[in-house]
Amino acid sequence: MEKLKFKFITIKSKLFKSIASVSFRYGLIGLGCFFGIYGILSFPLLPIRKQLVLRPEFLPFYTEIIEKIDFLIKVGLLQKSIEESLFRISQGYVIGALIGCSLGFIMGLYRRIEYFLDPPVTIIRYVPALAWVPLFILWFGIGELTKVLLIVLGVMSVTLVGAYHGVRDIPDIYFKAAKVLGANTKMLLLKVVFPAALPQTFAGLRLAIGTAWMIIVAAEIIASKAGLGYILLAGRNFAQASIIFIGIALIGLLAFITDRIGRVAYMYVTRWMKRGLEV
Repeated sequence: MEKLKFKFITIKSKLFKSIASVSFRYGLIGLGCFFGIYGILSFPLLPIRKQLVLRPEFLPFYTEIIEKIDFLIKVGLLQKSIEESLFRISQGYVIGALIGCSLGFIMGLYRRIEYFLDPPVTIIRYVPALAWVPLFILWFGIGELTKVLLIVLGVMSVTLVGAYHGVRDIPDIYFKAAKVLGANTKMLLLKVVFPAALPQTFAGLRLAIGTAWMIIVAAEIIASKAGLGYILLAGRNFAQASIIFIGIALIGLLAFITDRIGRVAYMYVTRWMKRGLEV
């Protein structure tokens, strides 16, 4: 119990350290400047709007965006869309990461399995996830399973590469030194392979977060009754640029938050690494 409490405190301190970092503060300043410029350009009475031909359908007034946010919250679409998208991503990401990392580790450890799996895995990996949409809809319909499976496929492709190279790029001297010290197969895996492969594996896991967001938005635009992609589709169907802007902003914000969570997790798991520059 005390050990778990200590780990929780350590993770919490890492998180606060990341939030208080210079890069985070400068990032907030940059974000504030971006929204400030948008607020100025979207001011209804600004003369420069006419000079730049910034029509409301091209650059919506900030007042209109606030009104649309209030409307979406009142009808419950905003909350439901965020919940649906996050739930789909969490399901697909976890399953895809488990399959991808497992296959990557196995292919990296056993050369014959790599020779056997490499051709089909490579073919599947280079086919864009969205190319599977028509087939998945034909097989599984337009329900939740199709969207989750598309995320699984995309996440698996990215995490597999990270895990595979994490194992294959381990210097041979590590294995020789461990064997000289009397390490058996189990100790090699636990003390050499897994720790040495973690950096590249987590790099793949972090890249997979962006892949999951790209796939879920496209899948929800194609067939969905709720989700952030559905908000974009509704904005297009009703010719409401303000709703599209809201959907894009929410996707970017949630993707940024999930990426930062992955970044903190990566820094914690690889805390034993000596870094010349803290990120």
